[in-house]
Amino acid sequence: MSGFAKALGIVHKRSDSIGHRSTDETSHEWRKACKDHWYQLRLLRDLLPKTERRRVVHFDDLGELIGDAHDRGVLLKQLEDLPPFLKNNVATKRLAVVANRERRELKVQAVKLCEAMLATPPEGLVDAVADKWHRHADTVAEEAPATGQHEAA
Repeated sequence: MSGFAKALGIVHKRSDSIGHRSTDETSHEWRKACKDHWYQLRLLRDLLPKTERRRVVHFDDLGELIGDAHDRGVLLKQLEDLPPFLKNNVATKRLAVVANRERRELKVQAVKLCEAMLATPPEGLVDAVADKWHRHADTVAEEAPATGQHEAA
């Protein structure tokens, strides 16, 4: 459970650096943290409180929003690096305006979704998952046959 707690803590910590003014690098690091947490949520889905199972879908959506915003940033960087005769083209300028607008909108959506997903204090979620994990492990241990005992043939 310590890995789950650590990943969730990183998501919470990195979410503080996200917003309209975040860099592509901080957004990328945040996305990686969200994806790590999403993979764990998928594995532990049945241990999540029923009210928290939506996190699996929402963290997937969050990763996609952040990734799409990052893609727009990459496109904008590529447009900036074009030779002047292409960079100053009307179509290129329009593309940059659209990409910039979409990037801002995607970040706003990501921040709103993140705020909703991180409303639950990390300790509460970690404790709930750990409790179910230990109860499940105890049940499995009780149901497992004793080892080292063989039936006579």
